[in-house]
Amino acid sequence: MVSGGLVLPWVLLLSVMDGGVSGCECPQATILAQFPSEAPPESCCLNYSGSTFGSVTWALFSNVTALEVLDLTDCNITHIQGAAALPAQLSELYLGRNALTALPERFLANAPGLRVLDLGGNFLERVPGDFLRSTSRLRELRLDSNRLSALPRGVFKPSLERLELSGNPWDCACPLVEELQGLGRRLGHRGNDSSWQGTVGNVTCASPVDLAGRSAWSVRTADVCQIPGLTVLFILLPLLLLLALALCWCCGRKRKRKEGSFRPAKWDPEPGAAGAHRNGSEHDRRQGHPNPARRAGRAAGTCS
Repeated sequence: MVSGGLVLPWVLLLSVMDGGVSGCECPQATILAQFPSEAPPESCCLNYSGSTFGSVTWALFSNVTALEVLDLTDCNITHIQGAAALPAQLSELYLGRNALTALPERFLANAPGLRVLDLGGNFLERVPGDFLRSTSRLRELRLDSNRLSALPRGVFKPSLERLELSGNPWDCACPLVEELQGLGRRLGHRGNDSSWQGTVGNVTCASPVDLAGRSAWSVRTADVCQIPGLTVLFILLPLLLLLALALCWCCGRKRKRKEGSFRPAKWDPEPGAAGAHRNGSEHDRRQGHPNPARRAGRAAGTCS
């Protein structure tokens, strides 16, 4: 039997190994009408939920080196200025139920310790391409109730245990369907095959038209992903047709050019031909051959 004195050290050791609880307790929310100009640098938790900021200067939080939890839920945030890197200790970030329509480029591209991220209940139409690129320990991601139609491939982390995607007009194209199927296989390998769809939440297709209203889970990759060979064929075939048309056009131009340059004219002796004829007659006379015309005249006189 393990003594009670050994239980607590083992729990603490497991927490440290898991990168988990360090004793940080969040205070009650500090409700502000304006975004603060500074924050306590030694705070492990900043809770401003329920405030009315409107705009947030993100660089302020990078100076709070001990920050582990940042709660900006329901703060009427419409704009985030800048995308400075957050402290490496930050593990939980709550930005749900705001009015965000876009995120700055490189936002959360460098957040290696992040485990929980809530962006649900906003008006996001897209997230940056490098969103969560360096995050490898993310367990929970909420993106529900936005206006998202697609996500970068890097969002589907192998470490995810909860991914909320419902309430978005998803485009059930090949990238999204492949990532969802891959996530399902990963969760299935953890022995959670029966509930992996519930882990992700309801994902309803808004496009393409023939899939609108269907659950993304009912869409097979074969329905939306073309075979690579056929894709190459569809790309090369128009190019080959254009090349054939160009060759036919060039051949037609050459043929017309040749026909235009060949114009047979009436036969006309070369300029030196008459002289050659006269020279030949003189040569005949010198050789004793009478001129044919003179011969014909003589014959006529004889007959008369």
